[in-house]
Amino acid sequence: MDIIHVQHPLSSIYTAEAEPCVLALGFFDGVHLGHQKLINLAKRIAKQQKLKLAVMTFFPHPKQIIENDKSLKHTLLL
Repeated sequence: MDIIHVQHPLSSIYTAEAEPCVLALGFFDGVHLGHQKLINLAKRIAKQQKLKLAVMTFFPHPKQIIENDKSLKHTLLL
């Protein structure tokens, strides 16, 4: 398992090494039952499609960013 910390804007190293995968995307603040179901579903799909599985989470929680940036909040609502 590799842990990759990604920040915006993306470095060309990430796009150059990109390959198809199944991505479980969410705010995984712990591996609760719902999180486990989502990751296991992605894992089954990846196995069926013969692709790698990736899990992506956020830090800090996206809600913290949106609530703290009123201009971004308005942009997202449009």
